[in-house]
Formats: sequence, structure tokens, C-alpha cells
Amino acid sequence: MADPNALGTGEPADGAADRPSDPSSPGPGSVVDARPSEYEAATMQWLYETVDMLMCARDPDYANLGSERVEWLPEAAVELPDGQEMVIEPYRIAATGSVAIDPVIAGDFDDLHAVVSSIADQRLEQTMRALFAALADVSQRTGNTVEIGEDGAEGLLALMEITDMDFDEHGNLRSSFMVSSADAEWVRAQQAGFTPDQQRRSAEIINRKREAYYASRRRRRLPRHGY
Repeated sequence: MADPNALGTGEPADGAADRPSDPSSPGPGSVVDARPSEYEAATMQWLYETVDMLMCARDPDYANLGSERVEWLPEAAVELPDGQEMVIEPYRIAATGSVAIDPVIAGDFDDLHAVVSSIADQRLEQTMRALFAALADVSQRTGNTVEIGEDGAEGLLALMEITDMDFDEHGNLRSSFMVSSADAEWVRAQQAGFTPDQQRRSAEIINRKREAYYASRRRRRLPRHGY
């Protein structure tokens, strides 16, 4: 930012002798306040990483998603039961905030902390809302939905029946339900209220899924070639 009114060494008091004809061009006595681009890049990198860490700390589902920086984000396609494809377009999120620079220079970071926290909340709400909307749309169009009536526990068992499950080498279940924060408490309450019969049926579903999982892995082994 150029200050054409600033005086330089040896410049006349009115600055008229050395002032250029173009008022937008700084003269020899002007003071230029430069802000190197690397400062801005470092600030943006710090802001991005700090906001992402706050988002991970505030929502375990978001933390499990993972992230990767790419030059461009292509459309995703999901194959539907009728052979057609459902295109999922990328979505854009935006967060805003402003911080007065003088308190930060003076060492007062309260406003900065508040703005960074607000940006994290804005991004998290938009990201998870778009994610669950996309999941609901895909599930509906692929037929992977369950109507849960008055008996929520039975609805969860029905959902387990249509859910693909993943297991580790020791047979431990690695899959988990992704539940919105608005429904998390309700789901936990339904699981805690399983009757002994529902607990038995839940274990049977998991055992059946485990056997099917390992059977599919055995079928994917490469054949041996003899001589």
C-alpha cells in the first residue's frame, strides 16, 4: 500500500518537486508497506489445519471420513438396481468470519479464537448436512432403506440385515453405523433396550455376515498355477 503523502529524506515539505504526474504511482519519497505472499499462505495453511482439527474433535463421524487435497473433484456415480447410474455432484461449502488486526498485534487472540471456532462450526454443519442428504438419496434410490415404525429395536435389526459388514483378520467387526448427531442418542437407547431375544438375533446376524465375508474373501484368492 503506497502512501503518497509520506515524506522521504531530503524531500521538500510539500513534496511537489519529486511527486510524479501520476498520483497513483508512488514517488521516490513514498513509503511502501508490503505484505509478503508467504505470510498469507502460512496463515491460510494454519487456518485450514486448525479448523479441520476442530471439526474432527467435534464430530467423530467427520473425523472418520478422512480428507485429501486434490486439484479438482470429479462427479461420483452409483450403479442403481435397474442398471442406470446415479450421479453425485460435488458440493461447495463456504464459511465467513472477520478479525480486527490491532488486538491480534497486541497479543489479544480472543476474537481470533472465536472466529476460527465459528468457521469450524459453519463448515461442519454444511459438510455433514450435505453428506447425510447424499447418503439418504443414494440409499433411497438403491433400495437400501428400512422403515422404522414404533419398535425402533426391530428397525435396527432389519437395518443390520441389509447392511454390508466388514471384519478384521481376527473376526472382529470393523463396520459401524453412521448416525447423525440428532439421532445418535435415540439409536443408543434402542440398542441398550434390546431384549435377550433381540440380542441373540443381533449376534446371529453378525455371525452370518462374518461367515459370508470370509467366504467371499476365499473366493477372491488367485488360483495357483502348476508346471
